[in-house]
Amino acid sequence: MKKYFLGMTSAVVSLAVLTTLAFGQISLPLMASIPLAFTVQDKQLPAGEYSVREIGGNPNALVIRSENGSGKPVSVLTITGASLRPKDKGELVFDRIGNRYFLKDVYSPGNFGRVIPEGSTERHWERSSERVSASNVQETTVPCSTK
Repeated sequence: MKKYFLGMTSAVVSLAVLTTLAFGQISLPLMASIPLAFTVQDKQLPAGEYSVREIGGNPNALVIRSENGSGKPVSVLTITGASLRPKDKGELVFDRIGNRYFLKDVYSPGNFGRVIPEGSTERHWERSSERVSASNVQETTVPCSTK
């Protein structure tokens, strides 16, 4: 009975890991021309050409880097996300709160992508925006290409 339980537990854990690896990956690097200044995990970045890549083959760790050398690269830990509508092209999804933009999701072609957790700056802007108007939070999408 103990061997059966250990065998089943091992099979379930293996299946969970393989499912995460198979479905959580995105096609990287992604390249995007971002026409607006934006924030990623409390780091402000200027408008420009950017690449998004995995760090060391870890699909949960991404680095966002300016291709023209302006600003420092930003590393961020993400979680797996999925879109209900398959995407023909990659895209970056931003939340616009008031007059600030926050990188929220990174999608490659297909259904799967990465969700970037909110930073403290975004939470602060959401709270202050709620006092003004709920319609101040809007979603903006920037198309990407794979390199």
